Amino acid sequence: MAARRAISIILAAVLLFGLSWGALALPNEDYSLTGNEAEDIVTVASAQKGKRIDDFGWTVDWCAYFVCWAGARVGADFPNIGTVRGMALWFLNEQKGDFYCLREENYESLIALGLQDKDAPIRTTHDAFTPRKGDLVCYRWEGSSSDWSHIGIVTEDYDGSGYIHTVEGNTRINGVYQVAEMRRSYDGEVVGFIRPNYRVKTPPVDDRPGFTLTPGEVTLGLGDEGGAVLYATPSGKLPEQLGYEVSLDRPELADVFPRREGDGLAVALFGRTEGSGTLTVRMIDAESGAQLASRTAQITVQGGTYTVRYDSNGGTGAPRSQTQNRGQPLMLSAQIPARPGYEFVGWAERATADTPRYQPGGTYTAGRDITLYAVWRRAQAGYTVRHYQQGLPGETEYRLIEEEHLSAYVGEGVSPPVRNYIGFTSPEVQTATVAAGGETVISYYYVRNRYSLKLESGEGISGISGGGDYYYGERVPLTAELKKGYRFAGWYRDGALLDGQSGAELTMPAKDVTLEARAARDTAAGGCPFGDAEEHWAREAICYVWERDLFRGTSEEAFSPDAQMNRAMVVTVLYRLSGAKAPEHPPSFADVPEDAWYADAVGWAAAEGIVTGTGAGFDPEGAVTREQLATILYRYADGSPEGTLDGFPDRGEVSPWAVEALSWATEYALIRGRPDGSLDPQGTATRAEVATILMRYLEQMNG
Repeated sequence: MAARRAISIILAAVLLFGLSWGALALPNEDYSLTGNEAEDIVTVASAQKGKRIDDFGWTVDWCAYFVCWAGARVGADFPNIGTVRGMALWFLNEQKGDFYCLREENYESLIALGLQDKDAPIRTTHDAFTPRKGDLVCYRWEGSSSDWSHIGIVTEDYDGSGYIHTVEGNTRINGVYQVAEMRRSYDGEVVGFIRPNYRVKTPPVDDRPGFTLTPGEVTLGLGDEGGAVLYATPSGKLPEQLGYEVSLDRPELADVFPRREGDGLAVALFGRTEGSGTLTVRMIDAESGAQLASRTAQITVQGGTYTVRYDSNGGTGAPRSQTQNRGQPLMLSAQIPARPGYEFVGWAERATADTPRYQPGGTYTAGRDITLYAVWRRAQAGYTVRHYQQGLPGETEYRLIEEEHLSAYVGEGVSPPVRNYIGFTSPEVQTATVAAGGETVISYYYVRNRYSLKLESGEGISGISGGGDYYYGERVPLTAELKKGYRFAGWYRDGALLDGQSGAELTMPAKDVTLEARAARDTAAGGCPFGDAEEHWAREAICYVWERDLFRGTSEEAFSPDAQMNRAMVVTVLYRLSGAKAPEHPPSFADVPEDAWYADAVGWAAAEGIVTGTGAGFDPEGAVTREQLATILYRYADGSPEGTLDGFPDRGEVSPWAVEALSWATEYALIRGRPDGSLDPQGTATRAEVATILMRYLEQMNG
């Protein structure tokens, strides 16, 4: 009996899979099932739900009918599942695919026979992995007349609720094995899963001619304005001569107007009598007259009246409902509802519609009860932003500089940005609600800043005016008063000449400013600023050295020509004359402070060997003698000894170290004798005398 069953199985398998089985065997490489391929198997299997297994010619009750049948149906190569050794041996020997036995005892038997690797990737516990669409599943159905292992394919991913959905092929219902759709508990009844590698071939395309008829049901009103249109849309391979036949089982219900649209058909209907009927559309081969496909639609014609109701959809002032006889058009109310911040754009059949279908005063022809909803669009309105700047003193307090015209939704809060104007302080950003009509105005006022003007004066300037705090852009008059003997050199800013007029005007910039008034000695004026030099015998020399900035006065108006000249003054005059800079590391004297006004000049003279000190220091305040002056000037000029002192009766009073210098000075007439003919080497030199000697030296040196 067992052998007869085995032979039946083999014959059935051969008949089922046919000649295509060998060509469709698994390739050596793995091939994973895709989502679309799994859907193909599920679709085919679901179409056979409820059919008896016997319909397929199977008479055995222990084959995985669904898996075998579905595989052959869609042309698939995948692991075939059975529950006995004979089936397993047949599949393995024929190399049709891997064998997986999901019943634990059969699985162990295969391992014992050497037909199944014990390390093969198969699990027989429900927690092996979460099932997903396309997995093959084994159910252990315990407690029935026998212990079955049911085979199925998962139709949906596991949703976490404890259940999986499958289509099975060996389920017994009322004693008959059927293809059925099942919902099984994942935690309680599932024994194991297989995620197989298999290939599903594309199912044959069903290209039989056919068509769809939409809509399947229509309701008409009475009259020409209560019509509807149905559409027949063809599919599949159509004959060269395609035709349609249209019939209404109750012709009195409506007028029927078919119209070809390409290969399709449009059927217009207009109600004539109240009642219901069936419209039939047949697709035919016009050449042979054979019917290819047929579809029907239910037709209902309603009489009486219909009502149009209005919903303001968030607004107010909706029109009253309107009623009209069926079959007659209705003119929609011209009344327009209102809604703050919105514009009414028309009526629609849905409250959520963005685009209207009907307008006030338009015609409604559908002939059925309906509620029309107002369609709103947020209203926009313009608003103005104005920017004002504070004026200068004496001008208009604020003047309009810029005006912007913008737009936004009515009721929306807007916060236009402020500007950044040079020399002005920007206000805080304002927020305003945009009103309808464009009357919203936002004004920004920019305060003019004040800045400081600081004035400084140099030599020769007796007075300046114009400093203080001023507004940006304000015109500030500047004045400078000069001392005698000076001319105005200009107003300077950061070392650059700004204006050459003593009476100038500055437009205040957007920052603090410092200006310096400068003057230069006016040699063309022919005079000095010193009153005590006007009648002095050395006036010419005094003016000469002052104009060249070698000497300065003891005050702004006095030169003190008869005052004694000290040693610090002498080296300072020569330092100015040389135009040199103080050395970085000059010889130092204990009696010359580093911050003394003459420190740089003394350091320079000592470094150049012009002065050597007195032994106890430099003695800067000591009065310079005539022989000291000659020596200092001699060293400065790098002179050579010329002439003699034989003509001077007091030549014996000259210090030995000063003989050469005085001989040189008298030879060039830089130093001349006193009125009594004496040289007076130990006598002190006045400021006027030094100025005269220096003038004589410079005139001779310059030719």
